[in-house]
Amino acid sequence: MKTFFAARAASAMLGIVTLAACGFSPVYAPTQSAGPGIAGLGPVAVPVIEGRAGDQLRLALLRQLGAPSAGASASTLSINLRENLRRFNVGLDQSTGRAELTLTADYVLRGVDGALIAEGSEVAIAAFDNALGAFTDLPAQEDAQERAATLLAQRLRLAIAAAAKRQG
Repeated sequence: MKTFFAARAASAMLGIVTLAACGFSPVYAPTQSAGPGIAGLGPVAVPVIEGRAGDQLRLALLRQLGAPSAGASASTLSINLRENLRRFNVGLDQSTGRAELTLTADYVLRGVDGALIAEGSEVAIAAFDNALGAFTDLPAQEDAQERAATLLAQRLRLAIAAAAKRQG
């Protein structure tokens, strides 16, 4: 029985040593502020993004990236957000039963010194059902905006983390 536990402990230690030897470092490691953020990048400022979906995206990004403290130097993430609403299942009375909200973010991340760190585009899609009529359409659309903004913030965070990892 003792040899079984010793063998498991040895294999666990071998796994840890192997990860350390390959240069593994976690993407979600604590930053200097010990809060949310991206390892190796520091704080990221997100300027105001136009529209309701832009506000939701900015808030989701600030939750995930952490808001820089006042007066602190930070990288800047500029975002141009586009929103597209497509309706499906058009009935004889021109009513729709299903809709799809697409948020597309074109982003540019610049370092504290203004140097380009990353740029690109990310897309998030959220579908919603509006078969119950006009009274349920607006709340369903707003919920889809929130879900798409949260998903888009997660995708942007991963893209930025990958770019920061490639930079250094």
